[in-house]
Amino acid sequence: MKFKLLSLRYFLQILLCFVCFIGLISCLDKAKDCRCQTSNINRIIGGHVAPTQNYPWHGSLGLLKIDASKPVNDKTKMGTHYCGSILLNEEWVLTAAHCVVDGLKITSSRAPETIAVGFGNDHDLIKIFENGRLIAKQVVLKPNYNARSASSPNDLALIQLATPVTLNRTVSPACLQEKVYIPYPTKLVATGWGSINRMSISLFNRTWKGYEASQFLKEADFDDSTQVQSVCSLRTDLICITAPKGEEKSSCKGDSGGPLHYTENGRTFVVGVTSFGPSQFKSELNDLKLETCIGTAAYTRISSHLEWIRMYIGSNSCIF
Repeated sequence: MKFKLLSLRYFLQILLCFVCFIGLISCLDKAKDCRCQTSNINRIIGGHVAPTQNYPWHGSLGLLKIDASKPVNDKTKMGTHYCGSILLNEEWVLTAAHCVVDGLKITSSRAPETIAVGFGNDHDLIKIFENGRLIAKQVVLKPNYNARSASSPNDLALIQLATPVTLNRTVSPACLQEKVYIPYPTKLVATGWGSINRMSISLFNRTWKGYEASQFLKEADFDDSTQVQSVCSLRTDLICITAPKGEEKSSCKGDSGGPLHYTENGRTFVVGVTSFGPSQFKSELNDLKLETCIGTAAYTRISSHLEWIRMYIGSNSCIF
C-alpha cells in the first residue's frame, strides 16, 4: 500500500512538471510571436516621422479606390486614408467605432466590403494604396456605442479580415496590457497619419479648413492628463493626453482609431484607441470659427474592454 501511495505521488509530481513544461513552452511561443517592439522614446520630440520598423501593428483604414471624379495623384492616394487601426493577430484588427459606423443607420457598421486595412509599406500612405488594402470579412461594434454622441463610451470596433495578414518584421500584432495606471508614470506616445495642421470650421458657412494628411506615420509624446481633464476624471474608461507645455502637437482628424503607447520594462503596449478631442472658439474678422486638434485628446482605455476583445479573438492575442 505504501509503495502504491508513493507511486501515485511520483506520478502526480511528474504530471505537474509536464503541465508546467507545456505552459512554459506556450509562454515562450507567445513571447516569440508577441514582439511588443520598443520605440526609442528618448528620440521622440514632437510630431516626427516614425521609423519604418516601429509600430508594425499600426494600420491604415482607407478606401480601396479613388473617386472617379478626382484625378489619380499622390494627394488623392493619401486622401483614401481616413482612420487608424491596431493589428491584434493575423485576422483581427481593433479601431474606433466611429470610424466604421454607418452614418445613416447609426446603430450598425458600414458593409464589410467597403472597409479595408493596410499595413507595412514603410508606413507610407501612397505605397499602402498602391499595394492594396485588405478587405474586411465582418465588423463588430462594441455594444452600447452611441454614434450620436461624439464622446460616447464604448467607441471601439473589431474588424475581421477576409484574408489573414502575413506577419513579418514590419507587420506584427500589438501587445495589450491588463495592468491599469491612473496616471501613467511616464510619457505616452501617440502615432498616426492624421492632419498635420489644426482644423477649423466656420460657423457661418459651415466649411472645414486646415486638413492635410501626413504621407508618413508620425509619432509624438504626451503627458497623461486623465486626472485633470474633466471628461476623463469622471470616467475610468478613458485616458486623456495633453501636449507638454510650450509644444505644438496634437492628434487630429485621420488619427481616430489609432494607438496610444506606453513602454514599461522594455516592452511597448498599446493602451488606448484615439476617440475624440475638445474644440475651442476662435474669433476672426467677420467670422467665428470652431478649432479642433488643440493639444488635448481622449482615448478609449483598452484594459476596460479586454473581456469583450477576448470574446472574439480568444487566446490568439498578445495580452499581458
